[in-house]
Amino acid sequence: MSPLFEKRIKELRENHVSVGDVRSIGLFGGVEINYDRENRIPFNTAQDKIDGKPLMVSRIAKYAMEHGVYLNTWISHFIVAPPLIISEEDLNRGFDVIDEALKISDAEVKK
Repeated sequence: MSPLFEKRIKELRENHVSVGDVRSIGLFGGVEINYDRENRIPFNTAQDKIDGKPLMVSRIAKYAMEHGVYLNTWISHFIVAPPLIISEEDLNRGFDVIDEALKISDAEVKK
């Protein structure tokens, strides 16, 4: 499943202006979201989290969870780590949900 996972996670960066970077190894990956991809400026900061401000990654994770995909988030990135026994069909469905969820952040990037 690793080659498919790597292909799908890289597609997120190719297809979404809010994705600043993606990294992965095996079935574990991270997706960084940015307000300004060119300058790698995140939507939120650690201070935003401390202050209890709404985080963009939380909005993305909420959408994903409403559609059956759990994402672990941290300020300006989220983790994709499916079960190691995941089927190709379920892996693709999960990435399809994440693909849709990222439209939330794409709509708010620096123009």
